[in-house]
Amino acid sequence: MKDKTPNKYLFELSKENIKISKSEAKIIIEKILDGQSKEIENTIISITPQEIKVPNRNLERLAYTKKISKIILESKEPQELSKKIITTKIKEFQGTKKNTFKINIINMDHKNIKFAEIGDFVKNLKLYKKFSDVNLNNPEIEINILKLNKKYYLTQTIWENKENFEKRKSHNRPAPHPTSMNPKLARAIVNMSGAKKEILDPFCGAGGILIEAKMIGLKTKGLDIDHEMIIRAKMNLKNVEGSPTELKKMDALTYNQKIEAIVTDVPYGKSSILKQKLSDLVEEFLIKYQKLTKTIILTHPSTINVKKLLKQTKWTIKEQHNIFIHKSLTRTITKLEQ
Repeated sequence: MKDKTPNKYLFELSKENIKISKSEAKIIIEKILDGQSKEIENTIISITPQEIKVPNRNLERLAYTKKISKIILESKEPQELSKKIITTKIKEFQGTKKNTFKINIINMDHKNIKFAEIGDFVKNLKLYKKFSDVNLNNPEIEINILKLNKKYYLTQTIWENKENFEKRKSHNRPAPHPTSMNPKLARAIVNMSGAKKEILDPFCGAGGILIEAKMIGLKTKGLDIDHEMIIRAKMNLKNVEGSPTELKKMDALTYNQKIEAIVTDVPYGKSSILKQKLSDLVEEFLIKYQKLTKTIILTHPSTINVKKLLKQTKWTIKEQHNIFIHKSLTRTITKLEQ
């Protein structure tokens, strides 16, 4: 008979933008990994029916999650946790192959904590044949003992985010542009859409959002009214692995094909081409696209009150996040669904 105990994982989130970190992680857990999520402090606990195997392409999507570990044991006291290592037959620690290991002591409750019995954790772990010597620099297995929400957890790191978003910043691309979004944020908002197959960016600019979507295996389509921007997007997407990107010089308001999700950053700033007032453009866009998709991730200046523009639509605001850029610009990320 198979063990039906649900698998629990701890998602350690980046504090760069904790609200977006939480939103992105929850979408990946619930929609992509088909699990449940529970928010505790600056972390997310995932409860999934299936064990998460690594390498895992779905985990590689994440932008603002720093590390994921599997929860092996939990208790109310550290001494009890230490004893459980001996009394519980931990299946993850079975096996005859010897592995070096490291123990991280992490306190997430923001209070001083002393683990006087750290030696017991090491000694008790070494009772398992799987563990050999402690290696603090390059361990084969990383174990974490952490205090979180007045409980103690023994976890094993299964995945660490090693994505280098810095190398994909606009100034490092073949055709840079000053309005291009930070790659980490672009990846996060693509994930927030929950798209599994495809996205459209109808104001694609130099292609920053499309790059991140393409890298995680989504089909990508991009439109822009500015011919120069389409040329830049083609240059920037040329050597990015993934399905070919469809790029068209087109007014976004004339597009008429259905799409799984829209992820976009509306045009604003001195270098943007606008035929009308930005708020009027956004309103027309929302009216037009309610017939073409069920999900929109809309990035816009905080001066645009999207709620006021929804009167003639079926859209509802699911969440909003403000990101300060500089003294004259705060971006708002608005998730719309119907």
